Amino acid sequence: MRASCFNTTRAALHALAVTTAVVAATGCATVPLATTSAVAPPPAAPVAAAPTPDKRSKVWQADRLDRGYVVILPGSWGETAADHGIVDGLVAAGTDAAIEIYAWPVGEFPAGVFMVPYNLRATARNRTQAREVAAKIVRYREAHPGRPVHVIGYSGGGGIAAWALEELPDHCRITSAVLLAPTLSFTYDFGKALAHTDRGIDSFYSLYDVPVMMAGCSIVGTTDGSHAPAGGAIGFRQPKAVAGALAVVRQHAYSLAMLGGGHAGGHYGWTRQGFVAAHVAPLLASSTANAAAPAAVVQAAASSSVTR
Repeated sequence: MRASCFNTTRAALHALAVTTAVVAATGCATVPLATTSAVAPPPAAPVAAAPTPDKRSKVWQADRLDRGYVVILPGSWGETAADHGIVDGLVAAGTDAAIEIYAWPVGEFPAGVFMVPYNLRATARNRTQAREVAAKIVRYREAHPGRPVHVIGYSGGGGIAAWALEELPDHCRITSAVLLAPTLSFTYDFGKALAHTDRGIDSFYSLYDVPVMMAGCSIVGTTDGSHAPAGGAIGFRQPKAVAGALAVVRQHAYSLAMLGGGHAGGHYGWTRQGFVAAHVAPLLASSTANAAAPAAVVQAAASSSVTR
């Protein structure tokens, strides 16, 4: 009888310990079981209208949210120190805006490297993530009308950036977008994305980005499902003209002038602080509008193996 009672008590204590551990792990252990005071808890602090931080987001210069908003979409392996190089370059150049990194891929670096094929080709999920980005932009526009909004997409994030623009409602536009080695097929039509920008899209590519942009996208496939070198390697062919479009796509081929910013032509050079400060930040700061430009691709560098 004593042994039976002892075993029952021990089992009950074990169950209690397990339950407590589970509750603590889910964050519920911080909720008090009872209160001895009749004083009501203070009201929760108001949540900022935009951007809406979550476990996938990190925000820099949040105090400048009312001046502008830059959202950075990292590569398909998840947020890395390389993406922070983009932030550092913008901050060093004096970008006067809140800056957010939204980690859209499945998995976190370094384990996220093994998820690259999935993150590149998971079309349905990627479209959902693009809608999430579009929703962030809409919330910001509603809270801060008239403020500049820029989207920077690096590698796989370049595809998500283009799709996010396509998901914006008809009345919503961003100021501009910058694509760094985007993993979209070189024939991708940016017409719909352009319709949601004021100053168009700047796309950077490098013929020296062989392992990722040429070989990787040819084997695994591009974000939009093509087995061919990506536009981030060889540039984009001219998209179809869109009647009444007010923005353009400007293409920037890698050049030795970028070497001074620490970019040697490879896939990761696009995230170097010096390169971003010298070549990307000025595009965001520019006040030159392309209101009179037709819907076409303006070549900033003519050297490319693609016929345009």
